[in-house]
Amino acid sequence: HKLLQAFEQQWFQLSGKPARLSTQSFNDLAREQAQLLFRQVIQMAKIEAEHSKSGGQILTFEDMQNGVRGLDEE
Repeated sequence: HKLLQAFEQQWFQLSGKPARLSTQSFNDLAREQAQLLFRQVIQMAKIEAEHSKSGGQILTFEDMQNGVRGLDEE
């Protein structure tokens, strides 16, 4: 499980503690990340739609980051 090993290594570097993740908890974590990413994409699409309604200026990367930040605060 290369991905799992990479994750455990990273975890150890960041926390100084070995991550003894079961494959199950790793899968849960990966699913959580995927859902978060998916929500962010949906959020950006919504922002994009609102922008185009309000005069159609092109979104900057900063606008998108602000949108994601708004999502985190909800």
